[in-house]
Amino acid sequence: MISGSNSLWPGRFSFDSYIHIWNNTNIAIWYVNSMVTSLIITAAVIVSSAGCAYALSQLDFPGRRVIYVLIWPVSWCRCRR
Repeated sequence: MISGSNSLWPGRFSFDSYIHIWNNTNIAIWYVNSMVTSLIITAAVIVSSAGCAYALSQLDFPGRRVIYVLIWPVSWCRCRR
């Protein structure tokens, strides 16, 4: 059972927890690892997408029309608001 008042805002705002995490864990290393991983993966996706786009636009291979037919409806989707 929950008792007391429920609020979205704390009664007293404090940075103590943030300071504790920053000083007593390896959070800075975790942030750097996350950034490096995301940059490497983003670069790999861009390079592989560019290679696929080149192959679809310039090379003639079996199944090319099937791939175009599958990709073409995506260009109709305007999901922007």
